[in-house]
Amino acid sequence: MRLHDLDWDRLNSYVTGEGTPEERAALERWIESDPELMAIVAAMRSVGRPESAGRSTWDTRSALDRVHRRMRWAGPPRQFSHRSNRWRALAMAAIVLLAVGVSIVTLEFMQGRVLGRAKSTSPALATREITAPRGQRAAFALPDGTRIMLDADSRLRVPAGYSTPPQGHRGSREVFLIGRAFFQVTHDSTKPFRVRTATGIIDDIGTAFVVTAFPEQPHTEVVVSEGVVAVRAASATASPEPPPLATLRAGYLALIDTDGLVRLNDRVDVKQYLAWTEGRHVFRRTPVAEVIAELERSFDVEIVVTDPATLTRQFTADFGQESFSQVLDVLVRGLGLTVEQVGRGITLRPRSPASQ
Repeated sequence: MRLHDLDWDRLNSYVTGEGTPEERAALERWIESDPELMAIVAAMRSVGRPESAGRSTWDTRSALDRVHRRMRWAGPPRQFSHRSNRWRALAMAAIVLLAVGVSIVTLEFMQGRVLGRAKSTSPALATREITAPRGQRAAFALPDGTRIMLDADSRLRVPAGYSTPPQGHRGSREVFLIGRAFFQVTHDSTKPFRVRTATGIIDDIGTAFVVTAFPEQPHTEVVVSEGVVAVRAASATASPEPPPLATLRAGYLALIDTDGLVRLNDRVDVKQYLAWTEGRHVFRRTPVAEVIAELERSFDVEIVVTDPATLTRQFTADFGQESFSQVLDVLVRGLGLTVEQVGRGITLRPRSPASQ
């Protein structure tokens, strides 16, 4: 999405609640048609606030002040006098705020509401794909109260049949994941919650759990932090369904491969697998190839390793809120590499004996 192509006046009208009910409905359809627009509106609401109770514009200066503090820029924000320019500045500030580090975009889907605005359609959600681009995470809630956090470079599809239990619908509570997500499920014994991936099916039994299924992975990884889940192969579509391949309790990890086989580990450090939800990166004897993949997703960079043998080495480190340059420095020092960086492209080479 190109910023200068956006209709800032329409965004202004939507965020400030202007227009007739018909105009509001049209604006709502426009916003909901594009996850990026939804993210922009959420960010604008997070950085702006009304200038006064009797006015419908937002305090752009305060928003820019907050973005500047977040970005640690020097100097005062620019001044904008024209209404359109002020809103363009605020929205751009919102986009920048989303892009700082690993930001969280909060998209509320509670009780048939989208971004805090009542939907005029049926209680069931329209089919939509929720995405978290590289360098960002997305946190949101489904109509039944189930809360989900998507990791960077991940997407979740919510079918039209997903419905709200209190309203008595018998629709499926099934979602489709590519990437990584943390689920805190609102349990309903009459309508189980299910996550599908390319290689596995994960059924909630009153649970909080992480599912990892990036396209480059040959398996689906499931780690349970609370409660119980049942896992099946993606090919388990017979009716009635066969028994689950395994039932996992808190502290268990399962790998579901493309052949429908499951490997279990009941002695994992769950905190390590939840670290990404807090913006942390924890590696424990992790193959460098996996480390590189995670850094590329989390920091929106492209990393090339010239020596294939380096990718098979193992790396251990625990990063909190360090910047990418700090993380990269630890990585190259620990592995004895040199780094060349042009923009967002990084090349890592083994350090020559003469330079060691």
